[in-house]
Amino acid sequence: MLYLATVVLAAASCVSALTSDQAASFFSSSAASDLQGASTSLPQFDLSVVQNSTHSLFVVNATSTAPSSVGWLATGLGSRMADADFLIVWPTVSGSSVSWTLSHRLPDGSHGMPQLASTDAATATTAFYTVVPELTTSDASSPYSAVAYVRQRDPGSSYPTASGVTAAALGAASTEFIYASSSRKPSTTAEDADLAEHNQAKGTTKLDLSQQFSVAATAAEASGSSASEGGDETTASQRRMYIAHATLGSLAFLVFTPLAILVARVGRDSFTWFPAHWVLNLITVVLVIVTFALATYEVGGQFEDFHHKLGLALLILVLAQSLLGLAAHFTRHTPLTSSRPSLRPPVTAPAVKPHGRTFGVPRLVHVVLGLVTITLGWVQVGNGLLIEWDANLPGAGTVPRGVKIAFWVLLGLWIASYVVAWVVGAVAKRAARARGSDSGESVTGQRKGLMKSAT
Repeated sequence: MLYLATVVLAAASCVSALTSDQAASFFSSSAASDLQGASTSLPQFDLSVVQNSTHSLFVVNATSTAPSSVGWLATGLGSRMADADFLIVWPTVSGSSVSWTLSHRLPDGSHGMPQLASTDAATATTAFYTVVPELTTSDASSPYSAVAYVRQRDPGSSYPTASGVTAAALGAASTEFIYASSSRKPSTTAEDADLAEHNQAKGTTKLDLSQQFSVAATAAEASGSSASEGGDETTASQRRMYIAHATLGSLAFLVFTPLAILVARVGRDSFTWFPAHWVLNLITVVLVIVTFALATYEVGGQFEDFHHKLGLALLILVLAQSLLGLAAHFTRHTPLTSSRPSLRPPVTAPAVKPHGRTFGVPRLVHVVLGLVTITLGWVQVGNGLLIEWDANLPGAGTVPRGVKIAFWVLLGLWIASYVVAWVVGAVAKRAARARGSDSGESVTGQRKGLMKSAT
């Protein structure tokens, strides 16, 4: 085990003052040739896995983050949160020293916080994972945060697992890992401490553990001078899917929904607006469904963060709005909604009262909920373009600056257009009421004059 730990010490050269040449001098050529493993640079930390015939050693190294700024770092065997075997680590700074908590966790079955795999001392995390102090940051003033731990390649039948979770045994082949991290620390050092939701990059990566481990190559990878063969890759098809998701969602909430609302706002007293309003909203519904389906296919129905949850809420709101729109079409208007029905007087509406109008609750709810929906839609598009893409899709490239500018320009134009249309409509209605009042007073005066003449 000593030679295994020392060779990884060279790979994580920023953790130790030893150079790769110095580390290599500890081993014979035959011992070094028996090692297999690989490294990769992830958005928030580097991951190295090196193994011999019996044990695997993991080095997780946040190369540019001090221990006081690390919340938690997670890796897991598997391709999704729902099937991964997790090992989550976090530092606790006390004075000038740093201690680390290792927590073996399993999915909770509903894409929530992974739960501690076992509370039994015989199968607890420390029964299978051991921290390697020589490779682990213990100085609170360190500019980086590294933790290394070792476990058996095949931990055996007593290793805690669950149905559907990826097998824990590490073979000599391309192996998929899931990763995530957060800047918010758990409140305790207990293995079962509650974890704040990840607020940094997350995703999957593959490491080819069948290749011979090279001290020099891995040291170069850890220092950032060469690319890892098993890096965090976003495939061309995934990138196209992400672009399609962002494009369709933006069209829905930055083009068609604002147009539908503006047509209804302007056309209430001017033209037969409902056909255009209906068609534009139908296009929005289709776009939102496709946008949601693309995202769900990629993340596997895991509604983990703000963007995912708001996307689900928007899908529900848009579908509810389409049903409310139909209901509103067959109810009478109110002073707050419209001065005329959509196409014609609705056949199901009650007769107009002599001194008032029927209060159309569905129509009023449809208007208010429509404004809420488009506001949340703008928040969602902004979150996706300005935060979610760069934070969680590091392999997909950055959002072009022109796209971000276009978002703000369109947002400003739509808000200004709606406010102007509302003000113009309010002024026109007030003027119409004033003309009606003057006309009524004139008619009343004429009638009184005729009555006096008759007497």
